[in-house]
Amino acid sequence: MRVLSVVGLGLVVVGLVSTTAVWGEEAQKKEATLKEELKRLEGTWRVIAVELGGKEIDRNEISPNNLLIFSGTKCSTVTGKRTIEGTFTIDPSKSPKWIDVTRTSDKVTWPGIYELKDDTIKVFLGTPGGQRPTEFKTREGTQQVIHTHDRVKS
Repeated sequence: MRVLSVVGLGLVVVGLVSTTAVWGEEAQKKEATLKEELKRLEGTWRVIAVELGGKEIDRNEISPNNLLIFSGTKCSTVTGKRTIEGTFTIDPSKSPKWIDVTRTSDKVTWPGIYELKDDTIKVFLGTPGGQRPTEFKTREGTQQVIHTHDRVKS
């Protein structure tokens, strides 16, 4: 009976060690994916399209000086002469991918989603304290905004 208990205990220990190793590998993969995604976001992005309240804004009404800048986990939004500084976190494992932006000046946070394809990024932020958008579609009669940016090549 004792031999069986020791064998059973040994199997449990082997199982726990194997499970812990798998969790460690998963955490490392997730961390590597996060670092890779942050690297892909790095740089300056120019607004090329805006959807507001279910309608596309005429491209001629979009200022070519509206920029989004990512550096590490910091971000800046430049609209003309005004710059808003913030930080952001992402979760590229979600679908659509998650982004949360926190304004530095008052710590207000917007939950959002993003889509990164080659040199184009689409960002849809919800309202502070509100729900995260689940799809890239704004509703008519709201102030919901989706911004699409192209990478500025140096």
